[in-house]
Amino acid sequence: MIANMVLEKIIDKMQNAFAYHKVVYDDKNKPIDYEFIYVNNAFEELTGLKKQEVIGEKVTKIIPNIKESSLNWIEYYSKIAENESEGHIEQYFDIWDRWYKIDVFSPEKGYFATLFYDITDMKKQQNR
Repeated sequence: MIANMVLEKIIDKMQNAFAYHKVVYDDKNKPIDYEFIYVNNAFEELTGLKKQEVIGEKVTKIIPNIKESSLNWIEYYSKIAENESEGHIEQYFDIWDRWYKIDVFSPEKGYFATLFYDITDMKKQQNR
């Protein structure tokens, strides 16, 4: 119990945004969405989305145009969650007009966590 409280405090104090998710499957066990289980304070700061707005909600509700992205996020994250693996990606998000570096890992099958931070300024420097 105490360990969980300590870890939650550490995660909330991190400067990197953190989000924990559960993959949502259809009746044929195909991944169709993912749900926000937990986000930290830096997540709120980097995205402008509040914890109470996202916890328990599906990503397609929070970011309706996510399926129109150049990367199929649901497929990408669900593969990591299914294989209990990890990945690293840099991606531009239209909704926030920002670039993020995202590290993702799966601590258990069907779940994944993301750590991300804003690299927009770095990308602008590279494109000069």
